[in-house]
Amino acid sequence: MYTWKAPPSLTIYDLADMKKDFNTDDLMEHDCIVDLSDVKDIDSAGVQFLMAISQRSQTVSRICSFQGGDDNVMELLHLFGLTLDLVSQTEVGDV
Repeated sequence: MYTWKAPPSLTIYDLADMKKDFNTDDLMEHDCIVDLSDVKDIDSAGVQFLMAISQRSQTVSRICSFQGGDDNVMELLHLFGLTLDLVSQTEVGDV
């Protein structure tokens, strides 16, 4: 299981640097947990980045789940259709 801790800001201004740190090869080899506990600022580009992670995982039959985000972040992901990949706050300690 590969865990990636998202930075505090997932915005269009941060994506170029963030993509350098994110190893997509790990998505093809392992199931993935994206830890959103530090995310305080996210825009549509950040959501698209998370959607791309989820889709990339699915294309290689891997599971990608998002956990630890505050209510606003999790609601935003829900609105963009990432509901099936969400792990609720109560489950975070169990993962």
